[in-house]
Amino acid sequence: MFLDFHKPATAAEAVELRRRYPTSLYLAGGAEVNSRGGHARCAPGVEVDRAIQIAHLPLGGVRSTASEVLLGAGTVIQDLIENPEVPPLLARAATQFANRNIRNVATLGGNLAINRSCSNLIPSLLALEAEITLLGSEGEKVLPLEQYVAGHDPASLILSVRVPRQRLEAPWATRKHSRTVNDLSIVSVAAVHEGSRQSLRKVAVALGGVAPTAVRLHELEQRLEGQALPDRDTLEGWVRDMIHPIDDVRGGAAYKRQVGAALVGWALHHAAAGRGDKA
Repeated sequence: MFLDFHKPATAAEAVELRRRYPTSLYLAGGAEVNSRGGHARCAPGVEVDRAIQIAHLPLGGVRSTASEVLLGAGTVIQDLIENPEVPPLLARAATQFANRNIRNVATLGGNLAINRSCSNLIPSLLALEAEITLLGSEGEKVLPLEQYVAGHDPASLILSVRVPRQRLEAPWATRKHSRTVNDLSIVSVAAVHEGSRQSLRKVAVALGGVAPTAVRLHELEQRLEGQALPDRDTLEGWVRDMIHPIDDVRGGAAYKRQVGAALVGWALHHAAAGRGDKA
């Protein structure tokens, strides 16, 4: 239960409130706030009792330039689907996100800040080599999303996400595996590459659900660089040796390892065929 509710006039004021009150969290769409896991990830080991409302701040919107697509952190998930400026890979990943009611309130920044391993958006943004702009007590900073995901600072406020345009023309594919269509992912995948089936270049493969956070499979990417695309059985064998999920209520480690390997093989072959998300 929140004992105090703050409504700052600016992003800088919101960050100062978050610094002043370590037991607070940022509140945008609120899709995660009632989740026990959400509280734990926003303030590890701290009982949250204050909310800092940021939904009214001008943090939304999508802007496209010749070099990048800039996504405001306050952009709701449904807008990622409906806005034609959004990268197709990310728009498709957004359709895998729960249901329309949740997509109408949940925000891009909130999904990144909660940093769940089962996020459908994070693998796609990792594969697109996105960068994230944060506002902290020492000012703004830009860093690769992969770095933020690996060890993020919950006190910093996400302002925007940048996707370089050079990755938007590359073949891509994304898919999730879940118990029901509206459920959280058990495992999700996104793949992007340049070059051709005979000579892959700049391969990026990201998986969710097989580690504490979503991860890039750099070992696989390096093995594929400049090579012809192997058959799916070969790819699956490689990936099974590279990922180390855990047993939990969502599935056993062996099951998630097999599903993750199969999804990677599917994604790379569909991307190479130019099929995107089509089965």
